[in-house]
Amino acid sequence: MIDYNSILVAVDFSPAAQNAARRAGEFSSLIGAKMTLLHVLEHFPEDIPNEIIVPENVDTEQFYVEQAQARLIDLRNHLDHDDSTTAVEIIVSTAIDVVVSPHSAGRVISEYAVQHNMDLIIMGNHGKPGVLETLGSTTSKVLHTAAADILVVKQE
Repeated sequence: MIDYNSILVAVDFSPAAQNAARRAGEFSSLIGAKMTLLHVLEHFPEDIPNEIIVPENVDTEQFYVEQAQARLIDLRNHLDHDDSTTAVEIIVSTAIDVVVSPHSAGRVISEYAVQHNMDLIIMGNHGKPGVLETLGSTTSKVLHTAAADILVVKQE
């Protein structure tokens, strides 16, 4: 059996990604692997939604990085309190990272996995049919470019 020591969990904060993170937390606890939650701020700044107005005296990029970091910490803490996982192991072994990139999230996830010696990538799949599927999803890009094994968790 292949040993997975480092698991990368790609998180876009969707329900599918949160489900994948929960499953990854359970899996990493079972096998004793280090887990990293990664969020990619893609095509910054022009493609960032304006749902949150950035205060004018604050650096826009730094603001969005801090927002994403806070959401990753919340997700990690939520995993911590999930009855199906071992809280102590998740706190000790779960890192968070936010990458700002002009490149697609799929490309960045694959590159990050190589640069940080990740053995397994776990991500959620939205399962959006039609045009979006034809154009290629982030999951599809990672499936075609990653050197590590990949586990795709379907949305519940």
